[in-house]
Amino acid sequence: MREVKQGEELFAEDGERLLFTEEFAERAGVSAATLRGYHSAARRIRRAGRRTRFPKEDEKVRRVSIKANGQPLVAETPVWRESKVDAYLANRLGPGGRPRAQLNQAS
Repeated sequence: MREVKQGEELFAEDGERLLFTEEFAERAGVSAATLRGYHSAARRIRRAGRRTRFPKEDEKVRRVSIKANGQPLVAETPVWRESKVDAYLANRLGPGGRPRAQLNQAS
């Protein structure tokens, strides 16, 4: 498992940028806590053998940050390819499970 310091960008072996939860959430227009909830629910759904639209993380990394007292804090965090996040957001369902294209036509 790779290790990355807080604030550093992360790239896949082919050079594509990998997004952390906070970056994914910002693009999706939700909080990081909400996105973590989506991710957790999707993992449970997959473990039950069912399909979900939420993208599977591409890898997990160890992210190291420094707490206020100077001690390091190491946490495992999922990351997603930027292209996978963009594809998911382009096809994401709107409120009530309706495709966003239908919502835009109704306005």
